[in-house]
Amino acid sequence: MSNITIDQSALESEKQSLTDFLARPDAFADPDFATKTRRLNELDTLISKYSALQTAEKQLVEAQELSSSDDELAELAREEIPTLERQISSLETELGDMLTPHDPNDDKNTIVEIRAGAGGDEASLFAAELYRMYLRYAENHSLKTELLGENMNDAGGYKEVIFKVKGDQPYAKLKFESGVHRVQRVPTTESQGRIHTSTVTVAVLPEAEETDLYWAYHNLSGALTLTLGETGRLDRLSNGLARSGDLQRAGDYMVRFAAAGFRAVVGMSPKT
Repeated sequence: MSNITIDQSALESEKQSLTDFLARPDAFADPDFATKTRRLNELDTLISKYSALQTAEKQLVEAQELSSSDDELAELAREEIPTLERQISSLETELGDMLTPHDPNDDKNTIVEIRAGAGGDEASLFAAELYRMYLRYAENHSLKTELLGENMNDAGGYKEVIFKVKGDQPYAKLKFESGVHRVQRVPTTESQGRIHTSTVTVAVLPEAEETDLYWAYHNLSGALTLTLGETGRLDRLSNGLARSGDLQRAGDYMVRFAAAGFRAVVGMSPKT
């Protein structure tokens, strides 16, 4: 028998409560709508797998009892036992993973930042290849992507590209991609066949909770202020303009300005 025991009645009760809530016309207005939807899907999977485990265990006991005789049915039961044991082992592993406490950020939308490092144009081309790779990975795993900002060069590569990933546990799937990625190859920009080493940095960040923040910057002409709204997008900017190529990052509510004269953050406080 399995060592995994679940209070299935409590799970069924929670599932029914969530189902009733999400069926209400005003459910979409609830700020925790997405969280409750994910929990309902999690409960569906958990209950389904636990029921499958119980069924497989019952079938295994029956097969073991039948296998003790010498008739044709016993032979079929003996052949079925290894299959049921593998099925039970697989279900126990899956349930164990689901019941293990996980990173609270795993379910959050994810911001991925790819920046070319050492290697010049070849590094930017490598960054573009990584970007396309992550887009294909997201597509194959039913994740949605949204481009937040990009900075391309004349070679067709990316000096920097930032995008958001949404769906089922995007941070859990991508968080270990953070770090420096290196490639050694003969690049298309090399005319003499020499091997080049290029690097790209990848940062994977969980999307921050929505909030209203006030950020103050200063330059030589005096105070410069901007306001970030609930989406983290730039809503208002006074005493200056951001140039093209400046990146707005909704994920961690920071806006970096490349315009000359922007020097430091003077202060940050909740918007009133």
